[in-house]
Amino acid sequence: MSRHAIYEDDRIDSRWYATMSKVVTIQTRCRELVEQHGGVRKAARALDMDPGYFLRLADGNKSSPSDEILRKLGLVRVVTYRRKA
Repeated sequence: MSRHAIYEDDRIDSRWYATMSKVVTIQTRCRELVEQHGGVRKAARALDMDPGYFLRLADGNKSSPSDEILRKLGLVRVVTYRRKA
């Protein structure tokens, strides 16, 4: 069984895998930034963001941030859909 066995019946090319390897959640990105800057407040300050708002993003309590906030986080919104089987 291949590591992508659930997609055996799909025609997914290497571009899809390259795109998916770059996918990251907002929470994961926030954790990276906290580690990089040495704390929540320092990360929020470096991003010119309210620490409380940053913490809500990091905890997953805030969803669908604006494109401006995503830009500050170094992220872009990617929406994908899959046909029902």
